Amino acid sequence: ASSLDAFQTLFRTKVTNVKALNLSGCKMSPHLLVQIVKTLSTSSYLTDLNLSNLPFSQAALPHLMYLFAKKQLKSLDMSWVQLPIQVTAKVLVGLRSCRNLRFINLSWNTMRKGDDS
Repeated sequence: ASSLDAFQTLFRTKVTNVKALNLSGCKMSPHLLVQIVKTLSTSSYLTDLNLSNLPFSQAALPHLMYLFAKKQLKSLDMSWVQLPIQVTAKVLVGLRSCRNLRFINLSWNTMRKGDDS
């Protein structure tokens, strides 16, 4: 079984009530990260998520937006993921639906035009 299979089994099991997940700096492909974020979007318990220093791709964005829409996140760290400015803007708009959000770290990402070179 792959690490993705094990991860999906962990988060799709009714027994698992994981509230915090830190994947900061894990070595993975952008495709694997998309699959992980997709799996996380099904969680009903996750409140603290650290995706810092990971190969974030735009393909993960719809799944992340779905997670934001569930309004359960209290803490999100997406620092050092090298978001392009267009994706940063979408993330910021999506975060407006997270009414319980108390901590956001988007440091070391593109926040203005001209920075995404």
